[in-house]
Amino acid sequence: MIKHVSSFHLTNVSYDPNRAHPVSNSVSSALIPLGSDPESRVYYLNMENLTRFGVILEDLDTFAGWLAYKHNQGDKVPMGTPDHHKMAIVTACVDHIDMQNSIIQSDLDIHMQGYVSWVGKSSMETTMTLAQKYGDGDMREILTAKFVMVSLDPDTKTPVSNVKLLVETEEEKERFKRGEWAKSVRKAQEQNSLLKTVPTEIERTILHDLFLKTLDYKSMSFHNRTLPAGHVWLEDARLKNSILCFPSKRNLHGKIFGGYLMRTAYETAWANSAIFSKCRPRIMAVDNIIFRKSVEVGSLLLLSSQICYSTDRFMQVSVDAIVMDYLTQKCELTNTFQFTFKADKEVPLIMPKSYTDGIIYLNGRRHFNASAHP
Repeated sequence: MIKHVSSFHLTNVSYDPNRAHPVSNSVSSALIPLGSDPESRVYYLNMENLTRFGVILEDLDTFAGWLAYKHNQGDKVPMGTPDHHKMAIVTACVDHIDMQNSIIQSDLDIHMQGYVSWVGKSSMETTMTLAQKYGDGDMREILTAKFVMVSLDPDTKTPVSNVKLLVETEEEKERFKRGEWAKSVRKAQEQNSLLKTVPTEIERTILHDLFLKTLDYKSMSFHNRTLPAGHVWLEDARLKNSILCFPSKRNLHGKIFGGYLMRTAYETAWANSAIFSKCRPRIMAVDNIIFRKSVEVGSLLLLSSQICYSTDRFMQVSVDAIVMDYLTQKCELTNTFQFTFKADKEVPLIMPKSYTDGIIYLNGRRHFNASAHP
């Protein structure tokens, strides 16, 4: 298991706008020793004697933070003694995680490789790959992940500039362009969110067709709704969980570790999809995890999992993480998670009943179509 940094030291180094670090400065590797260190294996085991994907999410988040700091640090001074201007780097979002192999063996070492592939003013993209070496010597990829990190002033929590990224090879330039494109896609998705804009004409037609499927034509009324065979009302495909946020789960900035939030959200989503599909589903993709606000130690965290969309053997599951002040009962959304699962058989189809459920359905459909689902 990747260990968390136990302390955070500030620095007196000033920001240099002319400073730039090559991609090679951030290139790093790490080993999760599931095969070479059997004692570490216990924490990673699931009920199928495979590797818990939720714990892998924790390690990815830790590794992404390491890569981001390493880029700003450069290669003149070893990690642990900051050689960059004052900053606190946090996870802004998980752009996507594409699964090449959803079955992660628990008795083989996991090889992690990563680097910073794009740098903006205060944000940066980290690209990570995980693989396992089998007995025949074949190195098989598990997943590719892209996390977006943001650099903040530790005191004011306002964005601060990163050290620029020096792209030298054609491959690095192409990856940088893809990072720029991914940023523009995220911005367009935010602007075209169903919270801000009306559904498209195709989406409106989909909603109306779903509505017509639920009408009882014999009653000659719009109010008599029936659930078609093989469908489940969207409102009946929910699962909730509550988490107490203890100090042991804090990160080096004193907030609740983002990887822990991802793990608990994933496990809640998996349980929801398992109940819905009546089987053990496999994770196929993680899409557009947004960290809107940090979670304080001592918070009461409410996780609300919703199967938004389903088709064939696939389920799109969203999880809202809400912090509740148990004294005032005030709730605040802090994180949103999106997961795509695949069952080993056909699953029921989700049917929205209200207009609100219809918008949730369309939003899930958008995320499903944007994710990788072979």
